[in-house]
Amino acid sequence: MRAFIFAESGGTGFYDDGRLLIRFENYTFINRAGLSKDLVNSVSNSEEYYRYDVNGQWIPIHDTPDMRYDALKWAIGLDEEAAYESVSMGFSQIMGHNYKELGYSSAKEMFEEFSRGYSAQLDGFTTFLVNYRNGVILKALQEDNYIAAIEAYNGDKNYSGSLEKFEKAAGIR
Repeated sequence: MRAFIFAESGGTGFYDDGRLLIRFENYTFINRAGLSKDLVNSVSNSEEYYRYDVNGQWIPIHDTPDMRYDALKWAIGLDEEAAYESVSMGFSQIMGHNYKELGYSSAKEMFEEFSRGYSAQLDGFTTFLVNYRNGVILKALQEDNYIAAIEAYNGDKNYSGSLEKFEKAAGIR
């Protein structure tokens, strides 16, 4: 669990100002909100932009915590449910659209609970590991199949290098 947390967030669930650590995923938002790609743009996973209208200036999303929250506020103005579902949050960076697996009634409720503190984030993270896709992550971890656990958690084999690095740093490997 420490390895996932360190790979996802470096071990913190909050910004220095006390706000919940988030990452707004614009490609998820446009799919969930049914928007055209005229309002969002992704150069890469770390270079994502949005704009208020199709002729407007592109605004970066991920440079600062304020920019991430500004993007979330913009998205909430268009489709609140899709906006909260399109945010990964806390030290485990679980996407809001997974709220049901964590036992919440909405992604906004998950966001609000995760904002309360680390205890809620830890409860949500452990519940996610047990419930996500009928326990596929937990089963993979129990079998020491880290690649399968990584793929189920993040969908990207390239993530395994980060996870292995953090496992070693955390004294797991």
